[in-house]
Amino acid sequence: MIDRQAVKQAGRRAFLASYWKCFLAALLLGLVMGSSGPSGTSLAYTTTSYGSQMESGSLLISPALALAVLSAALTAGIFGIIIQIFLLQPIEAGIRRFYLLNRDHGKNTNFGEVLFAFNNSYLNIVKTLFLQNLFICLWSLLFVIPGIVKFYSYRMVPYILSEKPDLAWQDALSYSEEMMNGRKWECFVYDLSFLGWYIVSALTLGLAGIFYVDPYKAACDAELYTLIRDMHFNQPHNYNYSGAAGYGSDGQGIWNG
Repeated sequence: MIDRQAVKQAGRRAFLASYWKCFLAALLLGLVMGSSGPSGTSLAYTTTSYGSQMESGSLLISPALALAVLSAALTAGIFGIIIQIFLLQPIEAGIRRFYLLNRDHGKNTNFGEVLFAFNNSYLNIVKTLFLQNLFICLWSLLFVIPGIVKFYSYRMVPYILSEKPDLAWQDALSYSEEMMNGRKWECFVYDLSFLGWYIVSALTLGLAGIFYVDPYKAACDAELYTLIRDMHFNQPHNYNYSGAAGYGSDGQGIWNG
């Protein structure tokens, strides 16, 4: 059973112990998660809108120019996808690692950990995160619910890679599925419990989110992962060792067991 209140209290302690670093990490995470590049939806909308304008006669453009515009949009979309796969997703894994280490070491955590993936089994991390998102996307095509279920099944993959970057992609996804087995609903409810904070963020035009809610949620997510990881490996979990020596977020003594 996940004790949401204990997770949030421990997450808040870890966040406030290293406020500015957590703030910067959350700001970077927000940029990473929100910078997926031109999406297929955007491209489809642009194409449809353009086509409608041509059909209505309100805008007359030569077919050559239309082809050039579509080619440019397609190129931009492909470039955005490449940036997402090879740059932004590895940075996300590094940010997750930063928050795990911050839980252990507080203000002494090296902010450079956000670049962890680029020096530790980079291509394996890229491949695993790409396949994770690909599978979620494919499941989403079946309808919304299967996609949400698969999202929660693979929720722990970035954290697992941040501890074991050389883990084969099949094992990383399988571990996440095993860890989330029977806990997906609890994690869904946990996410919903932050709804009030998101409303506060909206009412403050995002300022509360930037300066408090986002880093607080990221720190709580790291705490949630360590709790589920320890439960999975039958390890004792201490909510109160933020800033002190613990297992260590490299997973030694747990993942090797």
